Amino acid sequence: MRNFGPYPSSMEVCLPIGGENPWGRRSPKTRRQGNFMTIKARRPSIRILLVDDDPLICTLGRKLLENLGYRVDVARAGAEALRLYRKRRRPDLVILDYHLPGDSGSHILEQLKDLDPEVRVLLASGFLPPQEVAQLRKQGACGLILKPFRLRELETRIRQILAGQVGF
Repeated sequence: MRNFGPYPSSMEVCLPIGGENPWGRRSPKTRRQGNFMTIKARRPSIRILLVDDDPLICTLGRKLLENLGYRVDVARAGAEALRLYRKRRRPDLVILDYHLPGDSGSHILEQLKDLDPEVRVLLASGFLPPQEVAQLRKQGACGLILKPFRLRELETRIRQILAGQVGF
């Protein structure tokens, strides 16, 4: 993922197609869709709330996380994220874009913590100054992932946070 300041973010996804099976004889359950192969992991009970104002990131992020086996809800603004958090079953993790129009990740994190002190939040941003990262840790953020990031890096951070480790 790449963040170009005030311009929309972009995401690059590289998926292997064809060739040898990298998993050897025992490959995970797969499904072929045209030239793409989808690997379904088994994590049906883990719910993630993805919060980002970029519609491309929301659409692609949902599909990628679902292909990793997670249940995903999407919000495109802070107010919508808070409404979803109150209304639906509380997610196991919130992935929150730090720079949302009209609101900051810090403010939304604070409101989520007011609703649920145990909420786990992974912030996503192109850049944050070290003093701001320190403040977010004090507020209770579980981790930060810098854009652009790779799917494997995101998956690792998610697993770390769900296992109770801090991902800064």
